[in-house]
Amino acid sequence: MDQINHKELRQLLKFFSTELLASQTEIAQGADISRPNLNKFIKEGGKLPMKNGRDSLIKLHKYLSNNAPSDKIASQVSEDEEERQKKKEQAKEYRELLKKLSPDEFLEAAGYLPKNANRLRVSPTIYQIMVEIEAMLEIMEVEDALYSTLDFKSILYDKLRKTSNKLFPSEKIKETLPEEEPIKKDYLGDLINILMKKDTSTLPLGLKERFFIKKKLEKAYEKLKKGGKKEFTQQEALSLFLSIAVKEKSSNHLIDLSIRLEKIEYQTLSSSIEFQQDYQNLYNKIFNDIAREEEFKLAGYDLNKQDSCSNQNPQQVYDNEPVLLARLTCFLKYNDRPLEKVQFIYTSSNTPLENAIAAIGIHLGFNQELEGVHFVSTKVLDSQINGLVETTVILKDGEHRYQSTWVDRDTIKTQLQAIISAAIHWIDHTSKPEDSKDDNHSPSQLDLDLYKSILIRLSEIRTELFDLRQTFQNFRFLDDQCNTSNISEISKKAMDQLQEIPCIKKVDELRNQFKISQDENEKCKIKNQLKKINKTDIYLPYRKNLIRCFFQFKLILVRKANTQGDIRVVKCLIDELQSVLDDYPEWLEDDFLPMKTLLDAERYLYELSSGEQEYVFVKNAKDKENDLELTVTKLTTIIKNSKFYKDPGMDIYHSLSEIYGNIARLNFYLSDEKSIIEEARNNFLKAAYHASRIGANPRTARWIALAGRACIRLGEQALAQEAIELSTAIIRRELNTQYKPIFQDALLSETNLLRGEYHFIRLEYEEALFCFLRSLKGAAYLGFNRRLTDVLFNLSRCSQRIGNKTLESVFSSQYNPFQEFMTNNGENFQLEIEKIHSQGNPASATSLRLLNELLQDSKNKQTTWANVADRFLTEAKNIWKKWHDDSVNESDTKHPVVTKLEEGKWLTLIE
Repeated sequence: MDQINHKELRQLLKFFSTELLASQTEIAQGADISRPNLNKFIKEGGKLPMKNGRDSLIKLHKYLSNNAPSDKIASQVSEDEEERQKKKEQAKEYRELLKKLSPDEFLEAAGYLPKNANRLRVSPTIYQIMVEIEAMLEIMEVEDALYSTLDFKSILYDKLRKTSNKLFPSEKIKETLPEEEPIKKDYLGDLINILMKKDTSTLPLGLKERFFIKKKLEKAYEKLKKGGKKEFTQQEALSLFLSIAVKEKSSNHLIDLSIRLEKIEYQTLSSSIEFQQDYQNLYNKIFNDIAREEEFKLAGYDLNKQDSCSNQNPQQVYDNEPVLLARLTCFLKYNDRPLEKVQFIYTSSNTPLENAIAAIGIHLGFNQELEGVHFVSTKVLDSQINGLVETTVILKDGEHRYQSTWVDRDTIKTQLQAIISAAIHWIDHTSKPEDSKDDNHSPSQLDLDLYKSILIRLSEIRTELFDLRQTFQNFRFLDDQCNTSNISEISKKAMDQLQEIPCIKKVDELRNQFKISQDENEKCKIKNQLKKINKTDIYLPYRKNLIRCFFQFKLILVRKANTQGDIRVVKCLIDELQSVLDDYPEWLEDDFLPMKTLLDAERYLYELSSGEQEYVFVKNAKDKENDLELTVTKLTTIIKNSKFYKDPGMDIYHSLSEIYGNIARLNFYLSDEKSIIEEARNNFLKAAYHASRIGANPRTARWIALAGRACIRLGEQALAQEAIELSTAIIRRELNTQYKPIFQDALLSETNLLRGEYHFIRLEYEEALFCFLRSLKGAAYLGFNRRLTDVLFNLSRCSQRIGNKTLESVFSSQYNPFQEFMTNNGENFQLEIEKIHSQGNPASATSLRLLNELLQDSKNKQTTWANVADRFLTEAKNIWKKWHDDSVNESDTKHPVVTKLEEGKWLTLIE
């Protein structure tokens, strides 16, 4: 019985219609079959319409060779007459070539085993030579055979360049020494022109292969010419031809999946902060002392030891190894479906090439056993500046090796496309069952439809996540992208896609056992079992990445709710994320640690706001510092061990920034010990450094401003002044004409708060008052609840110091940032408050209404600042009290900050 691949036969019949301009009537007559059955077979597959496929195809071969292209089909090609004639001439050329093809070649193109089924399809004259070479390669180890192939190719390239008349028949090839300048000519154009000629029909290429190779060569040729390359050496032409030919021939045995890299973009995320004398001491502390300590810590060096590396210039480390984003735009095609555009992204402080390779690995779902990418050979095929480059790579997966060669003009793009091409072989291998894959509890064979769906969806989600994180870190909370419903919708996409991946029943059972177990030894055993089973799960990288994306989206919602002071929502989200961590115990040691660290940072902030006694306010500062040191140590360890975090990137620097900063906030707000406030100041600066590494400039400025406020408490006025200058300089770089003035005020609100406290400590109370008012306006706009409480408290103590001066006299001395509110009876208040209070935040609304009352009272020439001081203090206490009441049910306790406010001991100067 004939062995037939129906898919290849359908493709061949479609090829006859599109390229040989053969109507279905002509094909049916030539093969002596029913036209309706033929039409159904081509469109839907199903039963083979030929009673004797081999005989029918031999008849069709002869019939098409002796008949002209169909005018009817030609008329459907294009409305342009010139284009139709060109297509007809090309179809005639292909039909003429059919006469030169043997029936065996024709049958093989249709998916039949040829009559003489040689495993090596070469001309009989060199068949014996190829059998000998094949036998020798088979005897070798895989690794040796792959590298030997490159040596063999190098020798053949040189011989082909000197002696070949099959690909360049019109040219007498002059023998040249390798070091001599090659003959300059458009050899690629010549090769394309003769590829379909009758006298080259002895090339080991079938009809379809020859056509598709020619088509792909023409496409590459036109693209390279548009890029300015007009001449091609023999070696370039040969390399490009062979690279395409090998892929075309091997694609018959591979999955019908194509991924083509179109564009590579790199973005430097790390901010380059300019040195100025106005803040030289603070600058040196952050970008010299802290930079050295933190970067060498991340590199795994012990600074307590006199390691030679500690003498390196940390500024050089910072400048030469910025955190980079690699964004690869690819076009993916699967089966006969339309092209789909996908983006692969990754950030780290490694080289651009390493970032791009990591992006490919994540998005294509490289498993844990894929040891890495090996560039076996990268060579320039022509010494000219626009010469082509050939790269051969090998991907290693246990005992399996996946090799690919690619030729293009750009070195990095060539290397990356070669990796993607080799990955197609890896995907093909993992999509086919193997005897060795015997784990009954884990999916061990890729479903290609599902794989393609996950790849595309993950790329969409990761791109949206990165862009959202950038937007959020720049405090653009009011953008539609940062809308809560939008974030929730995208996070749901990640979870929905995860649910579509086949379930691993055994893993689910073990995780349930882990949850209910009370024995630590048993839990440890279960975790080891989970890890062992997961190793056989080819979907595991995708599972982890989808969960990671879901987790990060939810963290953004936690951050937003924490910022807005929505304590109940924060608690619900923290509990939800903790349950996610509990569901995947075997992953916590490495891939989830940065996410867990960010969750801890948000939990610290929640506990500060809620006033829960059992952890934050009982545990002493030293214990928290030990926790922080342990977290940092763990983060540096995963960089060495994790497959995902090979180098510190956005996740690592972000988690370090937030954990340093939020622990510093606990100490800054709640402690009155000098050593602890000094440690808080240093941690604020470390938080600023790590934020600057990922280009989060508004957060960098914010942490520096908070460090300046710690300096105020320590009486370090000079350093506080430098913090004002540095944080202002960083924010000024962010501002542009597209930003509304109110948003500019919002970005500067923490700095204005610091500036006000600086004036306050210098007894410049009226200057401080207007700084606090500007800070309140910006904080209210973005809904920074904790900053509002700080401002209200400072307005209270500032009002007390101004004392018996009337509101009117002070307001008339400087420009009032709330001047637009000062209308008769507050008629325009609602309109103006909507401009500022875009977030719909209760604390912002209350603060602004308080300000409006104050501004109306200023028309009463008898109202003094001492009269209104308690209003500010009361509102500050009410915000902290509400957080406490919302989180501590049926409690008659007070928030510790409320107690400090009542006692007048909050944010006091440390003696």
